[in-house]
Amino acid sequence: MAIAHAFSLRPEILVLDEPFGALDAITKEEIQEELSKICAEHRCTVLMVTHDIDECLFLADRLVMVTLQPIMLP
Repeated sequence: MAIAHAFSLRPEILVLDEPFGALDAITKEEIQEELSKICAEHRCTVLMVTHDIDECLFLADRLVMVTLQPIMLP
């Protein structure tokens, strides 16, 4: 619900911190697909913090790994 509420405000940038961490695998996949569609439709920039590498690879067009020396991957 929080993501839907945030999009209702039409933000230019949406910041998400582990937004799918508490969801079961099936719900998580469905919501990720919806988020991807909504972002493409509304052309919103999303900055998301997650520990789930599969989630990153599915959703991101840019990936920054935070380590002792941050690495930006294309």
